[in-house]
Formats: sequence, structure tokens, C-alpha cells
Amino acid sequence: DGKDNKYDYLMEARKASNLGLLLAHLIITFSVSLSIFKVVDFNRLANNAASIFFYTTFRKIMDANEGVIVSVFERISGSMELEPLRDGIWFFFQRYLVVKTKAEKTLPVKEKKRKKIERAKLRGRIKLAVKTMKQS
Repeated sequence: DGKDNKYDYLMEARKASNLGLLLAHLIITFSVSLSIFKVVDFNRLANNAASIFFYTTFRKIMDANEGVIVSVFERISGSMELEPLRDGIWFFFQRYLVVKTKAEKTLPVKEKKRKKIERAKLRGRIKLAVKTMKQS
């Protein structure tokens, strides 16, 4: 039944989002490092619970203050072993975090402007994160 499939998808999305929020909290409180993602191939994520999980995790990290963002991404900088992880995170940022959604086209002008400002702030934080993690 179509309703059951949609409900199941929404439940999986909610679980993935909640898990992403928990992990982001652990990362920004320095209980866990981003290096736990070194086994993830960010180039092969489908539009499913995994992409929702990572989207939620990285959005929450990017909501932290700039000092925390620098510290989080410094922990994965410099190591040649973690270069594929840094490249994967960069790819994920470009593909999932800074894109306009189709729904934004139908928003009122005031809301579009708010989204544009929010995206500009996010781009600045992503630029800071990328600069930090690419330092040797």
C-alpha cells in the first residue's frame, strides 16, 4: 500500500535525522571525531536514510560557532590517511548542503530572501571547514 510505504519512509527519515543529531552533538562536544566516517564513500550515497543522516549531521555541525567548526575539522587535517575522508566530505558539502531545493521556487519572496541569507552563511562556514581540514 502506498500509504504504508510513505509512512515507513518517514519513520526511517526521522530515525536517520535523530541519529544524525545525536552524532553531531558527540562530534561538536569532541566525544567523537569525524574520522569515524573514514569508511564512508560519500560519492555513493543514495537519496535515502543515509543521505538524510549525513545531511542532518553536517548541518548541525555547521550550526555550531566558528571556533567549534575549526576545532572539529582540525582533528581530520594533516593526515594523509584521512585525505579520502576530507575529499568525501567536500563532495558531500557540494552535492547536498549548498543546493537550492525545488520547493524554494514556490516560497514567498520574504522566505526566499531568508533562505538565501541562510545559504550564504552556510557557504561561509563550509569554506571555513574546508580550509581548516585541507591544512597540513
